[in-house]
Amino acid sequence: MHLAIPSTLMVCFEWWVWEIGGFLAGMLGEVDLAAQHVLLEIGAITYMFPLGVHAAACVRVGNALGAGDTSRALLTCKVALVLSGVLAVFQGIAIGSSRHVL
Repeated sequence: MHLAIPSTLMVCFEWWVWEIGGFLAGMLGEVDLAAQHVLLEIGAITYMFPLGVHAAACVRVGNALGAGDTSRALLTCKVALVLSGVLAVFQGIAIGSSRHVL
């Protein structure tokens, strides 16, 4: 129960924020709403790259730990963190350089 209640609240708060955001977006004009939609889609797309890296890293770490190879598991974690950081920098540069277009 020590983890169940905070976990439930965390999921509920995220859900409520999306619901409130959707309601408030309905109050925007057409152009503002279109811009908001584009930015939400860009956010979702940029979220998927590190999510894929982390999913693959979880599988590799689990396999390494199952085989008893902790050094390979640590190396996989470090590579995943560095790769995620590099992806974040490139995504930040791409989004930052297109800020006048967006």
